[in-house]
Amino acid sequence: MSYKSTNWKEWILPLHEENVLVGDAYDNLNNIGAEQREIPEIVRIVEHKKSKFFPGGTDIKTHDYIHIVLGRGLLSLDEAFVLGFTMGCTNVFSQDLIDAFCFIASELYPQNYKFCVNCINIFQDAAYLGHISDCKSLSDVDYTKYHDLTVKELREELGIETDLLQAFYNLEKKRYPNEASSKRLLQN
Repeated sequence: MSYKSTNWKEWILPLHEENVLVGDAYDNLNNIGAEQREIPEIVRIVEHKKSKFFPGGTDIKTHDYIHIVLGRGLLSLDEAFVLGFTMGCTNVFSQDLIDAFCFIASELYPQNYKFCVNCINIFQDAAYLGHISDCKSLSDVDYTKYHDLTVKELREELGIETDLLQAFYNLEKKRYPNEASSKRLLQN
C-alpha cells in the first residue's frame, strides 16, 4: 500500500514518506478511482468551500491535497479524519457545529458516504486535534504553488505538526485495531 497504488482503497501517502514531491503525489492521487469524483449532491452542498454550513469546506482538489499533507488514505476513517482536522484548524467551529455535521454525515448522507460510529469518533477527535494545532487553515491554501516542494517542506510551510499526527495515529491504531485505515497509518 502506497501513494503509487492504482487502487483508491489502497492509496495512502504515510507520514514517513515525506520526500515525495507534492505534485507527484497529487498527480498519482488524481489519476486513480474516477468513481471517487462522483460526489453526491448533499455531500457537495455540505462540504464544499462555498458551503455556508460548516467552516473548512473545500473543493475536491484542495481536499485531495489535504489527504496528502495529513498522511491519510481514502477509506472512511481517513475521510472522517481529513474532514474533522480541516474543520478544526479553521478555529471557527463549536461543539454544535461538530454535532450538526455528525448528524448530517451519519443520518442524511448516502450509504457509501455515511459516517459509522468509528467515523464520528475519528471526526470529532480530528476536529479537536486540528483546533489545538498551530497549523494554517488547510482549506485556505493554494496547493498548486507548492508542487515542486517535498511533502515534508509543505508540511513545514503549513505548520503541520507531524509529531502530533503521529501520536494521534498511534492512538487510533490502538483504538481501532481492525480498521484497515488505522492499521496502515504508521507502517514503514
